[in-house]
Amino acid sequence: WTAGMCLLPLIAWLTRDWFLLGVITTVPFFLLILCWWFLPESPRWLLSRGHIEQCAVLMNTIAARNGKQVPDKLKERLQAISFTHNTERNYGVVQLFKYSTVRLRTLLLAACYTCNNLFYYGLAYNTTNLSGNEFLNFFLLSVVELPSTMLGWWAAEFLGRRWTGALSILLAAIFSLANAILLNSSQWVTIMMMVMSKIFNTISFLMMYIQCSEIYPTTHRSCGTGLSSLISSIFSTAAPYIAYSHVYWNSLPFVIVFAIGFIGFVNASFLPETLDTDLPQSLLQADKF
Repeated sequence: WTAGMCLLPLIAWLTRDWFLLGVITTVPFFLLILCWWFLPESPRWLLSRGHIEQCAVLMNTIAARNGKQVPDKLKERLQAISFTHNTERNYGVVQLFKYSTVRLRTLLLAACYTCNNLFYYGLAYNTTNLSGNEFLNFFLLSVVELPSTMLGWWAAEFLGRRWTGALSILLAAIFSLANAILLNSSQWVTIMMMVMSKIFNTISFLMMYIQCSEIYPTTHRSCGTGLSSLISSIFSTAAPYIAYSHVYWNSLPFVIVFAIGFIGFVNASFLPETLDTDLPQSLLQADKF
């Protein structure tokens, strides 16, 4: 993702045509279809769906490639685990709203996803409103995602997922507000404030992925994450209008992004901590988590 974002301004600078840019950035996605034949399914997902035979074969393959011994009576053990934990047979979106705690966290995660998405693309679109070279500005906001991700992984293990995510989006919002105040100062001060906002926004985004994968049980992980992503994508269509709001006041895009970030902080503060905990294996366990 980061490499693609860094290449995007270069491709846009070379093509200078929106249609050709769209073709160049879309066609490579069809190559992802080829990955389907090379990526194995998750053993835990297979187990949650009762595919004992496929799960055993995959675990034997994993053990062989890592030079490990397969436990005795593997299939019997998998069958017992599946019988104990696999009590839910409905895996649709509706099930996410069946239990009160899961329902609340689904709404919180969707809100956090939406705030992070709007913040991310609000910054990206607003690079065209800054002084200086818009292609270079976009590149600077993209290349910082790599160190941000590494910093985020470290912080998640040190501070935990909850407060790393919440404090990151809050700091991103604070730097955005500072940018609104200092907008008429030096060009490099403005750009550095945006870079700092992007760094913490990237960390917060990373926490959303981690928290979705750990708060939802395996059976509903893709469903819950997909729902949050869908809702955030719908709301993110408003991101270009955030950048356009500068016609009313130059600092308005930064003020709007600050408000979005603060809302994200409030929502993220109510999510549970998942670091070093026994993660839920079913919606019933997730409701008591």
